[in-house]
Amino acid sequence: MLDDRCASVSDQQFEYGSPWSGVSNRMAWTHALGDDRATDRVTPYQAPSRAVDLANLPPTYIDAAECEVFRDPAVLYAMNMWRCGSTCELHIWPGAFHLFDGMDNPQVPLIHAAIVAKQTWLGRIMRAVDLDQ
Repeated sequence: MLDDRCASVSDQQFEYGSPWSGVSNRMAWTHALGDDRATDRVTPYQAPSRAVDLANLPPTYIDAAECEVFRDPAVLYAMNMWRCGSTCELHIWPGAFHLFDGMDNPQVPLIHAAIVAKQTWLGRIMRAVDLDQ
């Protein structure tokens, strides 16, 4: 969850009927922020998409399903990281829905690809950390 304003195209596209709908997303943000949700009282520590300067962040892995409310906020956050000179690996999984990669079936090619992408990125980052020490 990156953006408490819940105003992206993907928020509107998946308002209802998905495992984590726009309705669910707004409800979760309201539980977290109360009446401050979607106001200028929300800080980047509460909703990361509110941050303007994303320079000097650690390498970041972001993924989202194509058919979920988090798709557009994830893409925008990655773009802002790149604009500020930070490193981000972004994956948008075509045709997938929220938590698809949590299904316990690595025989499904897309689930397998998502799991391998995460493992590969983490391995690459951990090797880089080992080299720095």
